[in-house]
Amino acid sequence: MSEIVMPLRGMAAVEPDEIDAREVSELLKKVAAGIDLLILAYAKAENMHNDPEEAYGELRSHWGLFAHGLVREYQRNT
Repeated sequence: MSEIVMPLRGMAAVEPDEIDAREVSELLKKVAAGIDLLILAYAKAENMHNDPEEAYGELRSHWGLFAHGLVREYQRNT
């Protein structure tokens, strides 16, 4: 949170003409790595179960549906 999300929110609040391209590039690299690490951490946690599909299959389905719906709603409102 403190390494990626807070700096990203801070940069989003800055006027475009005040943004340094190098800072944007570095932050985008951190965001991409953070997303990758978040997905990997979830996958590792899921694989600790003997039957991940049985334990987490419904969660994955609902998560995907909710994510899809929220992204579409966000796109309509921006």
